[in-house]
Amino acid sequence: MNDSRFAALRHYVHKSWSTRPKVILFFSSLILAFVITKYVFNFDDYEAQGRALFILLLAAFLWTTEAIPVFAVSFLIMGYSIYFLDDWRWRTINPDWQEYISQWSGPVMWLFLGGFILAEGAKKTKFDVYFSQLVITRFGTKPSLVLLGVMFTTGVLSMFISNTATAVMMLSVIQPVLARLDQEDPFRKALLLGIAASATVCGMGTIIGSAPNAIAVGNMAENGIDFSFLDWMIVGVPLSIFLSLVSWFFLLKKYPSAKPEIPYPEKIKVKKKSFRFAVVSITFGVTVLLWTTSGLHGIPVSVVAFLPIVGLTITGILNAKDIRKIPWDTLILIVGGLILGDIIRKTELVDLLVSVFPADGSYLLLFIAMGLIASVTSNLMSNTAAAGILIPIASAMLNTYPLQASLVIALCCSTAMFLPISTPPNSIVYSTGNIEIKEFRPLGAIVAVAGITSIIALVYFIF
Repeated sequence: MNDSRFAALRHYVHKSWSTRPKVILFFSSLILAFVITKYVFNFDDYEAQGRALFILLLAAFLWTTEAIPVFAVSFLIMGYSIYFLDDWRWRTINPDWQEYISQWSGPVMWLFLGGFILAEGAKKTKFDVYFSQLVITRFGTKPSLVLLGVMFTTGVLSMFISNTATAVMMLSVIQPVLARLDQEDPFRKALLLGIAASATVCGMGTIIGSAPNAIAVGNMAENGIDFSFLDWMIVGVPLSIFLSLVSWFFLLKKYPSAKPEIPYPEKIKVKKKSFRFAVVSITFGVTVLLWTTSGLHGIPVSVVAFLPIVGLTITGILNAKDIRKIPWDTLILIVGGLILGDIIRKTELVDLLVSVFPADGSYLLLFIAMGLIASVTSNLMSNTAAAGILIPIASAMLNTYPLQASLVIALCCSTAMFLPISTPPNSIVYSTGNIEIKEFRPLGAIVAVAGITSIIALVYFIF
């Protein structure tokens, strides 16, 4: 869920970044956003929409260049919506400022916070490691089944735990397997790329699996559409399975193993009978069960999220130090995307954008175009940021299909893995030194083509 590709890479490759280029990028983004707003679109007769377009463009440029931290862009959006969205005078505060800031405590945020709490509890008690070993060892010792087991485990965990954390953890879990392979064995690359692929595409599976999913659900709610946790899984899980299998088949053909069997020795010990492990296991199971059956018992998924939030803290499993480890920057990034969507809608900027880019063609063609834009953009910038910009605009252009537009954009944002910086799992796998940049491209192209095609087909024919 953590979307800063460069931050994920720098976690493993220590590199100093000069301040001067970032300052230049920041002011260049500021000037470029102003020039485009003032002289290209020329919204002089629509001052509110012009101010909204300016922050939209500025956020897009800053998120792309990472001139400032990606979460800091969200704070910039919040401050701008308070001081400058109503007019350019800083002393005039937007009368609707509380509506924008209230996104911080909205249902989507509590749902994601519950997911992060679960992930931290699983990590602290090694529930995730135990689950991984338990599943992988059940798949057998043939290389094809070992790879399938690794990708299946990574994918399931990525639906409920940060894909960054999952990728880091899975690298540790597969060390016993890598130790039994020669350094020249191509199957090593298959295992590493398999982790990156399944951690990325399986974020489609649940609302909490990827931040763009949360923005999509928030956009649907703004349009009066109630899309439940199970509704999302009905769409996302089949896509995750399909794309994982496509990646698995490609990796087996591209990087076959030199060994007929690869036994998995269990070396990581977990205290399965401890009180903490039992509490986390039960809480994890009950929370996921309630999330997937919210249509039956009627408890909103955001309310269910309080089960791990309260349960894992009052039992002392998570303390203040653990809470500080939660990726708050990702939550802030999601808030920025949601506020940007509010700005675009409430200033009616979307109506002007639609008039500039009229939707006079086939809705299917527009779906394809938006899917391609979402996938390409997510290769170059935070997929949360891409979703925050594209989903409100796409929903407006396809104003009779806000559900379909939100789904297509959010899901296509999880098909980006063409470069080492395209996703945090890619960055983490690349940092091992066992994968070259060029080796991401074939798999990334296949995932993009198969992903965009299957997503649009599924959404178009089902909805």
